[in-house]
Amino acid sequence: MQTNNLSTIYTIIYNEQDGKVRIDSFLAQKILELSRTKIQRLIESGALRVNGKVVKESNLKLCDGDTLNLEMPKKQSFVLAPHSEINFEIVFEDDDLMVINKPAGLTVHPGAGNYSDTLVNALIGSHAGNLSTVGGPQRPGIVHRLDKDTSGLMVIAKNDDSHHVLSKMLAERNIKRTYLALVYGMLNQAFGTIKTQYGRSKRDPKRMCVKRMGGRIAVTHYKTLETFAEGSLSLVECSLETGRTHQIRVHMDHVGHPIVGDQTYGKGKNFNLNALSEEQVTLVKNFGRQALHAYKLAFSHPKTGEELSFTCEPSADIDMLLKGCR
Repeated sequence: MQTNNLSTIYTIIYNEQDGKVRIDSFLAQKILELSRTKIQRLIESGALRVNGKVVKESNLKLCDGDTLNLEMPKKQSFVLAPHSEINFEIVFEDDDLMVINKPAGLTVHPGAGNYSDTLVNALIGSHAGNLSTVGGPQRPGIVHRLDKDTSGLMVIAKNDDSHHVLSKMLAERNIKRTYLALVYGMLNQAFGTIKTQYGRSKRDPKRMCVKRMGGRIAVTHYKTLETFAEGSLSLVECSLETGRTHQIRVHMDHVGHPIVGDQTYGKGKNFNLNALSEEQVTLVKNFGRQALHAYKLAFSHPKTGEELSFTCEPSADIDMLLKGCR
């Protein structure tokens, strides 16, 4: 094992006496401080080299004498700075929690080189000392998250007791989250449920995907609210039963109706927009983010048990997009 300021590199030599096992299982047996799941994620991210070549498949067959180098990045410590100039709307607030309307373009928590312009920086700028610590020093108050370019409602915990209860409710699917999405085309059924195996893409670890087997269950309920231009576009309400990363975006793409503006899922596919005017086509194709908005949030108050329900109309850019399509 070698260490430096940025990472720890584990070097393991495979011996045929170790038996025929998957790479992730073999490494988990040899590196006891790392779980098999963690090792799988490292492999998917390109952190494993076998005889000097990057390998991203956990089921590759090893040969006697193969040298495996697994690089484990060290967590970089940093001090969170308050940011008082980032605006977000507080929809509801009491001593235990806040419900906020996160604007599109705002990352929820620090990471990937952005440690100052996030929702967390804004929260500690306005509520320092009044946020839960359950999520760790880099995620005060954060119970769940939205993608950077998804707008809408989030619940923020202001103390640890509330955070624990809200997290339990989220895990038990007792926090109801409903989204609006403008998608290409018209779904075959006006309403239904998409249930799939789900996980991280082996080809690109930054993407999620539907898996034929071996993933986690992901469930999205949907209902078509409105169609535009002879079914060229549809406004769909999506309710999460499970809350996997990018779930709605992946599921809509999986059924052939990716979200307008999504630069990751559905990009490059061609759709029949002949029924739209030239101005409408320009409006749709130039929309700068996924047209996805978290517009309903419902749950029981973690202290009082009172049933709370909030609705937040689509942000100005999605509202303008919908008006243009109409």
